[in-house]
Amino acid sequence: MKNSTRNWIGAFLILFGSLQLLEEFNLIQGTSRILWGALLVLGGSMLLADQRRSPKSQAWKLFPALALIGLGAESLIPEQIEVLNGVPFLAALGVAFLMFMLAVGNSWWAVIPAGVFFSLALTNLVENTTKLDAGGIFLIGLGLTFFVLSVFSIEGQKREWGYIPGLILVILGAAQYYSGINKLGLDMEIILPVLLITGGVLLLFTFARGKGN
Repeated sequence: MKNSTRNWIGAFLILFGSLQLLEEFNLIQGTSRILWGALLVLGGSMLLADQRRSPKSQAWKLFPALALIGLGAESLIPEQIEVLNGVPFLAALGVAFLMFMLAVGNSWWAVIPAGVFFSLALTNLVENTTKLDAGGIFLIGLGLTFFVLSVFSIEGQKREWGYIPGLILVILGAAQYYSGINKLGLDMEIILPVLLITGGVLLLFTFARGKGN
């Protein structure tokens, strides 16, 4: 078994080195990038498969596994598709935190960093495809993450305090688009109070329902 593994590794190193030399002499292009990507995805997949054998005790392996898969996916995407730069890696880290929460249990907090990485992935996508100020997208995404904690029952409990930071972050994110919103004929001086009123209604509704229970 060990000899077989050495043979495979040796063959891969020879192939990889040969392809890099050919690229240096401009005889081929892009092959080593694909090989690197495939190797990273394979390594991440092997770590992921190993973690599945002991999901709880080996949950930490989810982070390097998904990071490698995300990096590998970026290498496999053609360089011409610039709109996805950074997106697969950041999204993969978000998935890692969600999988960690499911594997370990009693880790609801993992929703927050997952939301951070998903928001960063969306921010990258918006920056790569539009001229909008993507900082607002990040804040709104993070605000929606707190709304998820409040609205959905995670590990049998809704954390309704999430409405407060969620609303604040959504308002700050919307404020980032003040100039862009004005171009659409809308007035931030109207939108902000409406958002505040909506948040207040949500908080009062939450309090009243909690009292009723």
